Amino acid sequence: MTNPENRIIILRGDDETAIHAQISGIIQSLGSSEMAEMNISRLDGKTCSFDELVNTVMAIPFFVPRRLVILTNPLAKLESKRGGASEESVDKKGDAREKFLNFLSEIPETTLLVLVIEDHQKWKAGGLRWEGLGERHFLTRWLTSHQDTAKVIDVSLPQEREMPGWITSKVQDMGGKIAPTAAVELAQAVGRDTLLAEKELDKLILYTNGREITVEDVMKLSTSVVSAKIWDLTDAIGGKDSRKASLIFHQLLETLDVRTEIFPMITTHIRTMLQAKEILASGGSVTDLIRDLRLMEFQARKVLNQVSLFSLERLLQAYRRLMEIDEESKGQGGKSVYADPVVLIDQFIFEFSS
Repeated sequence: MTNPENRIIILRGDDETAIHAQISGIIQSLGSSEMAEMNISRLDGKTCSFDELVNTVMAIPFFVPRRLVILTNPLAKLESKRGGASEESVDKKGDAREKFLNFLSEIPETTLLVLVIEDHQKWKAGGLRWEGLGERHFLTRWLTSHQDTAKVIDVSLPQEREMPGWITSKVQDMGGKIAPTAAVELAQAVGRDTLLAEKELDKLILYTNGREITVEDVMKLSTSVVSAKIWDLTDAIGGKDSRKASLIFHQLLETLDVRTEIFPMITTHIRTMLQAKEILASGGSVTDLIRDLRLMEFQARKVLNQVSLFSLERLLQAYRRLMEIDEESKGQGGKSVYADPVVLIDQFIFEFSS
């Protein structure tokens, strides 16, 4: 993973579990000494300046062969915003991109730069396509002529049909055992949310204490009930029943963590609805939802009923608002304090069920 010839590694995708695993593997490959830890820098492209990035990357490592720089949101200041941008602002973006690419070409052998780019795959033109760092992106074009020093590692969330296999493999890595039927049951409950799946597996392995996890174990820990409540929640929002939606939300709060469990499930579900709406607007059917979104038949029919309650514009508004809530609850997006995610989601429910 840390081949000396690789000076840049791009982690592209939306699977936080896989991103964390990749970064952990890179750090371990640098060595276990305290000196290696002293040569690791973490920056955020939304807040750090270009000069700060350059100085950090160009710094000489202390008593180790290479230093590691991890840069999240590396394209935050380089992407053109849609809308009526002036020619001057477009030119400045172009200059900034060229400056950034020249910088990438000059990274010394003594530094490994990891760019963490959050991206999602979308079904388009008969296959899955990256929404951000796609084939026409300026960074992708640059990569084609720098494959000797830079590489891309895709860390996208598994598709729904891949989740039972992912769960089975993850359980083995965690030192547990799970029945195939239990893996399917858990996959139906958590969807593509690997963070939630890993947390549920932690509880299940502890609960079963060395024996194989069964369907009954999965259902006893209420993951199926929780999943059903998420469907009920979006039904209530779509049906403009804010009272019922708020009630379900607060029921979920009794057993689940809002930041790591409830919010990711709501976001995943709204994203699935948005993708389904686009497929149906293009003349798609339940069969297309099953194939393109990797849904079970009963899930596809449920989504079909739910998206009929929303316009495409409304779903886009909902998804954008969820992304804003994610930033506000982490103290990002220009906010100096952390906002309470419970309050933000309550407001979201009221707004989109009104």
